[in-house]
Amino acid sequence: MIKIFLPNNINFIILTNKYIYLYNLKNFLLLNLQNYNIFYNLSLNIIKLKKKLIYNQKINKNFLNNFLFTWENFFFSKIYFIGKGFKLKKFKTSLYFNFNTSHINFILLKKLIIKKIQKKKLLIFSKNLNYLKYINKTIINIKKINPYTKRGLRKTKQIIYKKKNKSNI
Repeated sequence: MIKIFLPNNINFIILTNKYIYLYNLKNFLLLNLQNYNIFYNLSLNIIKLKKKLIYNQKINKNFLNNFLFTWENFFFSKIYFIGKGFKLKKFKTSLYFNFNTSHINFILLKKLIIKKIQKKKLLIFSKNLNYLKYINKTIINIKKINPYTKRGLRKTKQIIYKKKNKSNI
């Protein structure tokens, strides 16, 4: 049994119990579900697909739910700067990082919305979850957190453990 959650802004039509036509004001999607029985729960906005025993066709539930979510919504991530002298400059589609070194790190971002919340907080919005994860990973790899000083770039809910000095190990 596969459960697909439909956001409130997406409408659907079931055509001859073989196809589901999903649509809103901007986008549409036609799913061929000949090998599935289709059930709909009105109160929860969930479509349930029960497999018939004819073929071994697979539908990736997580991909489909994320795809439907991105029609009107954005995925986002937060990045924090920890340390003295760390500076961030944001232009239209690019970010400049200065970490008190002789060189400046530069990242050109496409198809993203960047908001600078505070001096050391950055919000990144994207409609593509995989691209957002990739950009997140590349930004954090620029300056990883030093476990002895707790300085660097960190994700939103990342737990940081401070180590004592190396001579006491």
